[in-house]
Amino acid sequence: MINKNDAFTLDGKQYNDSDIVAFQDKHAYHKRHQDQYLNRLVKGRINLYYFDKTSYKKTYTYTSGPTKINSASTRVSYFYFDKDNGDISIIGIPELRNAVKDKPEILSKLNAYYPKDTYAKELDIEKLVAVVEGYNK
Repeated sequence: MINKNDAFTLDGKQYNDSDIVAFQDKHAYHKRHQDQYLNRLVKGRINLYYFDKTSYKKTYTYTSGPTKINSASTRVSYFYFDKDNGDISIIGIPELRNAVKDKPEILSKLNAYYPKDTYAKELDIEKLVAVVEGYNK
């Protein structure tokens, strides 16, 4: 979040980022949730959103010569959804199951992708999109 009084300019008028609840640019539709702007992946009865968080870590190697700097980055994607334009929630498998339970074939697809309520690795974007797009048809 930028949190600046002049974060956005529209038609010559400056806006604080907290004044903006949603906007469309050439890349995506963005909707504010808490202190971040989520990117919408799928639009429909269920909207699917994501937010990527990247962190950086620098390590220094001290030698008798010049110091060597190594850096690494880690990107984690967080997925969110809303149903019927209700409240946005971070995706948990139990919550997503509840949202799609009125379409048994989609619930079966979700259960095939994620048989347990918890998952050991990051959610798969293609699987989430397939479930939400299938639900929205």
